[in-house]
Amino acid sequence: MDRETRIKNILANRCAAEEALAAITSDPAASESVRQRAQTAADALAKAFRPDEGEAGGGPPGVSRSGQVVIAGSRPNVRGVGSHYSTTKSVGRHVKTGAEIRPQFLGGAAVETPSQLETAKFGSYIKLLARKTPGLSPFVQWTEHDEALWQETLNADSWCGLCGGEWQRGLRGAQVKAALLDDSASGGAYLSPEWFDLLTIVFPLLHSELLPYVQVVDVPRGSAVEGASVSTPSVTWGHGEGSEQTAFDSTGLVSQTSNSIHPVACYLTVGQDMLADSAVSLGNLLVSLLAERMSYELDRVVAVGDGVTEPEGIFSASGAQVVSAANGTSGPITIGDLETLIFSCPKQYRAAALNPSFICTDEGYRRCRSVPVGTSDQRRVLGMDEQSYKLLEFPARICNSISEGSMAFFPLAKYRLYRRAGVSSRWSTEGDTLMRSNLAILSVRGRFGGCVTDANCLAKLTDGPTTG
Repeated sequence: MDRETRIKNILANRCAAEEALAAITSDPAASESVRQRAQTAADALAKAFRPDEGEAGGGPPGVSRSGQVVIAGSRPNVRGVGSHYSTTKSVGRHVKTGAEIRPQFLGGAAVETPSQLETAKFGSYIKLLARKTPGLSPFVQWTEHDEALWQETLNADSWCGLCGGEWQRGLRGAQVKAALLDDSASGGAYLSPEWFDLLTIVFPLLHSELLPYVQVVDVPRGSAVEGASVSTPSVTWGHGEGSEQTAFDSTGLVSQTSNSIHPVACYLTVGQDMLADSAVSLGNLLVSLLAERMSYELDRVVAVGDGVTEPEGIFSASGAQVVSAANGTSGPITIGDLETLIFSCPKQYRAAALNPSFICTDEGYRRCRSVPVGTSDQRRVLGMDEQSYKLLEFPARICNSISEGSMAFFPLAKYRLYRRAGVSSRWSTEGDTLMRSNLAILSVRGRFGGCVTDANCLAKLTDGPTTG
């Protein structure tokens, strides 16, 4: 081959290799055909540059003597597949207030949105579980890219969940690999990466009405939480010398609190053909759907949980101050009703740091804001800024699961929600309906408990207007 022809071949094949490499770099989920094109061009480029007999030679920049493409300089690219994704996280802000959320279980750090890499890893993790589910494996398009994402998740990330009969955090690949890859019975269903465990609570914190303002406490293990409630001691003045003083009776000063941890499962019906999607697409879709549902459900149990099969909610707590509406269920609500609710909560609990708030339905809030100045003056006595969602300078938190006619005033920081580590996930195609509809169900199961920690600051009104 003459030198001119060889140079033309080198230039043509190098351009083809660079184009294919650019496609792979810009799209981490590039198809196998694009990758094959890159390697074919590299092989041809190396062959075109190979010297004839008697010539000294070497490879052109960017291609090794073995024909393998080198992306950066003369060294092979040894970065993991995760380097193709953004690891940038942004500080999340509440969709309604625009404020940063800094929960106690994060040590006061601001909640951050998941990175592109975490979303992609979640997609590969869910696809792996589907791949191990009988009946779903043929529908899963498991690519080399998915496998690389999965291996990085397994070997580089911390895991939490049930391992060795105990709920643990900080597990690494060697400790969980057998359960994740070899256990045909559960498939590691009770283990999850710690970032996935966090994903189930981050989105609700940024989109819920009540959850961002209560205490969220991580519980590493166990099915119950034992705690204590401490009352305020009394102080006596004015005792003269030589007179007998009454000893302080500490009976009842410290009382025990016990909370059960309740399982909660979220079920998503998914078309089996969706499992052929890329890990990024699948991860984005499932994260948003799961988070949206959990936002509603966690707010509901904080407000009205029954305390039997779910955490005890604010309206189910005993020991609250009960306020009667001046006009009963026929209404209308009065400013005096709202003031009585506020001042039934002692002043020390109305500090801004404790998140004191009215809790009611959206319709209940409308009734409060629609009180006119007078019969001949239809201006609103609480002002015309109805979208501020405030009543007498305190925020109104909306939960439409509350019974109509009921509302409360309560410092939300005095509610504690316990969240146990480890979110379990599994797929199922069982059942005639699912099989005939080409559908599968993804079950994501978490565990929560909760209660009001101090009922002395809770004031409830349950006989308010239900019409008008």
